[in-house]
Amino acid sequence: MSSNAKKHFGFSLLATSFLAAIYINHTPDSACDGNLDPHSVAELRGIPSDMLPQLERYKSLSLKDVCQMPQAKLDRAVFKLSNPKPDSPGRAAHFRAQQMSSEDGKINKQNWLQAQEQVQEMRSLVRNDAGLSSAQWTALGPGNIGGRIRSLVFDPTNSDRMIAGSVSGGLWQTTDAGTTWAPINDFMSNLAVSSLVVDPSDSNVYYAGTGEGVFNIHYITGLGVFKSTDGGNTWNSLSQTASNSDFRWVNRLAMSPNGNTLLAATHGGIWRSTDGGNTWTETLSERTNDIDFHPTDNNKAVAGTWEKIYYTEDGGVTWQEATGAPNDGRTEVEYANSSPDTVYASINKDSGEIWRSTDGGQSYSLRNSGTSYLGGQGWYDNALWVNPTDPTQVIVGGIDLWRSNNSGQSLTKISLWYRSPDSAHADHHYIVEHPSFDGTNNKQVFFTNDGGVYRTDDVDTVINSTGWQELNNELGVTQFYSVAVAPDGTIVGGTQDNGTLVYKGDSENWTESFGGDGGYSGADPTDSNYLYGEYVDLQIHRSTNGGISASYIYDAAMADDNPNFIAPFLLDPNNEQRMFGGAEQLWMTSNVKDPSPNWRSIKPSVSSAISAITVEPGNSNVVYIGHNNGQLYKSTNALAATPSWTRIDTASMPGRNLLRIAVANNNTNVVYASFGGFDPDNLWKSEDGGTTWNDVTGTGLESIPSAPIRGIAIHPTNNQRIYVGTEIGVFSSENGGISWSLQNDGPANVSVDELIWQNDTTLIAATYGRGIFRATLFDDDTPESFAFSAQNEAAMGATATSDTITITGINVAVPVSITDGEYSINCAASGFTTDAGTVRNGSQICVRHSTPDAHMVTTTTQLTVGSANASFSSTTLPDRVPDAFTFNAVTSAETNTSYTSNTITVTGIQVPVSVRVANGEYSIGCAANGFTSTEGTIENNQTICVRSNSSTSFETTQTASLTINSTTETFRITTKVQPPSSGGGGTMGFGILALTLLAALRRVRRS
Repeated sequence: MSSNAKKHFGFSLLATSFLAAIYINHTPDSACDGNLDPHSVAELRGIPSDMLPQLERYKSLSLKDVCQMPQAKLDRAVFKLSNPKPDSPGRAAHFRAQQMSSEDGKINKQNWLQAQEQVQEMRSLVRNDAGLSSAQWTALGPGNIGGRIRSLVFDPTNSDRMIAGSVSGGLWQTTDAGTTWAPINDFMSNLAVSSLVVDPSDSNVYYAGTGEGVFNIHYITGLGVFKSTDGGNTWNSLSQTASNSDFRWVNRLAMSPNGNTLLAATHGGIWRSTDGGNTWTETLSERTNDIDFHPTDNNKAVAGTWEKIYYTEDGGVTWQEATGAPNDGRTEVEYANSSPDTVYASINKDSGEIWRSTDGGQSYSLRNSGTSYLGGQGWYDNALWVNPTDPTQVIVGGIDLWRSNNSGQSLTKISLWYRSPDSAHADHHYIVEHPSFDGTNNKQVFFTNDGGVYRTDDVDTVINSTGWQELNNELGVTQFYSVAVAPDGTIVGGTQDNGTLVYKGDSENWTESFGGDGGYSGADPTDSNYLYGEYVDLQIHRSTNGGISASYIYDAAMADDNPNFIAPFLLDPNNEQRMFGGAEQLWMTSNVKDPSPNWRSIKPSVSSAISAITVEPGNSNVVYIGHNNGQLYKSTNALAATPSWTRIDTASMPGRNLLRIAVANNNTNVVYASFGGFDPDNLWKSEDGGTTWNDVTGTGLESIPSAPIRGIAIHPTNNQRIYVGTEIGVFSSENGGISWSLQNDGPANVSVDELIWQNDTTLIAATYGRGIFRATLFDDDTPESFAFSAQNEAAMGATATSDTITITGINVAVPVSITDGEYSINCAASGFTTDAGTVRNGSQICVRHSTPDAHMVTTTTQLTVGSANASFSSTTLPDRVPDAFTFNAVTSAETNTSYTSNTITVTGIQVPVSVRVANGEYSIGCAANGFTSTEGTIENNQTICVRSNSSTSFETTQTASLTINSTTETFRITTKVQPPSSGGGGTMGFGILALTLLAALRRVRRS
C-alpha cells in the first residue's frame, strides 16, 4: 500500500513535517512565548500557513494555542476545517435524527409520545425478566467527565445545593457544592432538561423546560415544562405544555421578580403563564432561544430569537422589536443587574458579536466584532453573563470563554478547551454566579458546557489553566455511542464530544484515550493492551498500551467513502487480527495489530452507508451487513478474494435505518435485526439464517414500544433470552421475543445505544446521556412469599375463585403448576387452565375449584410457582338449620303463674347460631338462674328451655316464641277454665251470705 493511500488527514502534509508533528505531544509553553511568527508556528506544527486564520476564526485558537496545544487535538481541529462538513454538534444531531426517522425522513411524534406513555404503563407492572432484577444495574460513570449541561440553579435556601439539567441525562443535584452529584429521578418521563428556574416568591417551586431547540433539525425532543412544589425533589408534567408541540423544545424559562409571571422561550415562540404554568398564552410566534426578566421590574423583559431582539413593557403580553442590532443569528440577552438599563446581547454573527443597550433593551449598538469568540458554532453554544455588581464586566462563551472589563469592547480568552479539565471544557451553554456573589468577598461563577460543570473562585483572575475547578464528581451524564470490554475488565467507549474514554475500575477516574468525538469501540479478546476506537467518519484509531494513548490506523479511502458520522466497525470475534469497517463499501483488514494495517474493500457500495455489521460466531466467512436504507446483506464467503453478497431482507421489513444485527452464539441460524424510527416493527427475527423473517416486537403491554432499537444482546448460552437497548430504555424477553418486559430498574429512561456481554452473566449498557451501566445476571426462581386468603362459607355446588396475588422476587420465568384446581395468569375468566406453564415477575395469578353440594366441606387447591407453594382452600357454608324440635303446650294453667317448658336438645346445626325469644325467657342448659330475654347463641347438642307467665285470665293462651337461627317454635300456656258457682246466681248468693253472717252475730250475742 502506498504512503498516499495511508494519509490520516484531509489535507496534504509534507512528509517531514508530518513525521515531526506526530512526535510533538505538547510543545512547552516556553517555546511558544514571545512574538510568534505564523510561518514558524505552521512549520513547527506541520500545517499549512493559511490554516492559521481559519483555526482562529472557527476553532477559537490563537497562534499561541496552535503552537502549544497537544498534537492529537490540533490534528482533529485541522481535520474539521479541512473537510467542508457541518460542525460536529450539527452532524451528531443530523446523524441521530436520521436514526430516529421513519421511511419518510420525519420523526413520528405521535408514536414518540405513545412510546413514552407505554413506558410509564409498563413500569407499573414491576417486571424483571431474563436474569435481571431491581438491584443489579450499577452505574460505572464516568463521574469525572460530565456531559452536556445547559442549565443550573441554586436552592434559594441552601447555596450548597444545586440542580443541573442535562440534555439527555435528566436532573441531577448536589448538596455539597459540587463535591458529589446524584440523579433526582431516573424515570422522569423526559430526561432532556434544557432550562431551570426557581420561583422567587416560593423557594419550593421549581420549573424545568425540556427539549434542546438549538438545532435546525429535530434533535433531542422534550415533553414540555415540568414543575416541582417540594424544592425540586419530585416533578410533574404541566399538561398543557405536554400536549402542545410548541413546547417540544423549551430553550429558556424566566420568572418575574414577584413570581407572578412565567415566560417560556420555545421553538415555536414565547408563551406566558400567570397561574403557575397551568394555562399558557402565546404572545410571540417566532423561534426564541433566550428570555430574561428585568431584575426588579415585573413588566420588563428582553428576549433573543433566532435572528432578532425583542423587549416588553407589559410583562410579556406584547413584544416590540429592538432597533440597532442586526437581524442575523441566534441571540442571547442579559440584563446588568446593578444597572438594569444596560442590556447585552451576544449574536451569532461574524463568529460572535457583542451588542449593548443603555435604554433597557429598546436599542443596541455594536461593542465587539471580529474576535471570533463563538468559534463558528454560536448557533450551538452561545453563553452570556454580566457581572451583577459591575455592568462593565461581561463573559461570553462559545467553544471557549472570553472576558471583557470594558463593556465588551475588548475580550481576553480565559479558557483553553484543549487543556480540560485543567481548564474549562469546550462548548459553553450557561453561566451563573454564586447566590452570595458580591464582586469582592465572593467571586464564584459557575459554567456549564459539553463537559459538565466548572467553577472559578475568582472571575476577575481566572485565565487559561489557572483558577478552574472541574465539578463533575459522580455527574454521570456522558453520552456514549458504544462500549467494549477487554479481558482484564478494562472498558472502552466512544462518546459525543468527550472522546474515546477508558475505565479501569474507578468511576471517578475515567481517562481519555483519544479526543474529539468518539464512535464505535473494540477490545482485543486476547490482549487487554489493544483497544480500538474511532473519530468521526470511520477514522479508526488503536491503543497498544491499554488506553493510555492511541493513534490512527485507518485508510484515507475509508473516510472518503461517505461513511456515517458514527460509522460501524467490528473486531472479528473469531480472529483478533481481523477487523471490518463500514462506509458505503465494507472494508476489511486481516492484520489490524500490525503497525500499518492493510485495508481492502470486500463489498461494493449500494449507494447507502453501512450502518451495522456482525460476524457469525465460529465462522468468519458468514458476515451480515445492514444499511441506512434498511437493506440487509449476507455473505457466506466473506474471506474470499471477491466475496459474494446476497440481499436477505424481505419486502415486509422496514426500509429505514438498520441499526443492529445479532447472531445467537449457540444457534447461528437465529439472527436478529433492529431498526430505527418511532415505528412499531423495529425488531425482526430469523430462525433459518436470514431466509425468512418475522416481527418479534410483541403485543400490548408486553411489547417493545415504537422506538429505535439501538442494541441487541442474545444471552450467550440461552438464545431464548434477548435484551434490547432502545431510545427509551432496556427491554428483555424470556421467550425469544414473544413477549417483552421493561427493565425499569435499569439504566434509566434514556437511550441505550449498545449492549454487550463481558462474560456469560455480565451485561454492559452504553447510554446516550447517563454513562455506562453494568448488570450481573443471576437466576432467582424463588418468589417472595405469597398466600391466598381462605374462603369460608362458600356456596355449595359452585365455583370458588381465590383473591388475586402478584408474583414478585423472581427475575426469570419459572414453572407454574396446579393440583386439584385451575389457575389463570392475569386472572382472565377465559384463561383458567390445569396445564403447566410459566409465570414472570409482576404477573398476577388466581386459582379456582368446584365446591361440593354438601355443608361444611373443605376443598384445597395447591399452586406451585418455582420452588414456592401456596394453597387456596374453601369451605362450604355450614348447616345452620336445626332439626325440628317441639315445646309441649301447658293447659289448665293457673292464672298469672310462671311455667317452664320441657327441655329440648338442639341438633342438626354445625356452627353456633343465634337464639332469641319473644314474650318470655330462655335458658341454655335450663338452669333456674340462667333465664334471659337477651339474644344469644347456641351450639349443637346444647339443651334449652323456655319459660313464660300465664295469663291473668281464665281460658287464655299466652305464647312465647323461641327462634334458633331462622327456625321458630312456640311454647303455649293456656289458663284453666273458671270454676263453677254453688248459689245459682247473683241475688241468691248474696242472700245466703247475709243469713250466714246474721246467724254468726246471734251466737256471739248469746255468749
